[in-house]
Amino acid sequence: ITGLDPYQLYVFKVLAINNFGEGPSSETVVIRMPEGVPSEVGNLQVSLINVILTVKWLVPSKENGELLGYHIYLNGSLIEEVDAETTMFIIDVKDFKGEYYIVGVAAFSKIGEGTLAFADLEINSNIKEENQESSSEFT
Repeated sequence: ITGLDPYQLYVFKVLAINNFGEGPSSETVVIRMPEGVPSEVGNLQVSLINVILTVKWLVPSKENGELLGYHIYLNGSLIEEVDAETTMFIIDVKDFKGEYYIVGVAAFSKIGEGTLAFADLEINSNIKEENQESSSEFT
């Protein structure tokens, strides 16, 4: 049997069928498929206010097992691991150099990490300078 989904319960019975009809069926067997990696997180969004980058997402449509948490990436580097109840993360980017950020979020189970969802944000250098100046006035 192929095409079964990870971590799902399936109920099986076997019976023979020939020209004379159906034979007796076997006893019912219930099987849980092995755990897999989660699907991609949904609706990944990033926004920037001053030097605070807010990342939000929805849980994967298919957890495919016990969801343990999420990995948060910034510009290709893993910066944080958060628990499975978390669907928002705040990043202070005041010390980051650059005007273009790529944020990635991937759900993970004990089997491994699911597909990485990406969102990017380009920052106008004038806005970044204004934001840094205004934020430094309040410190």
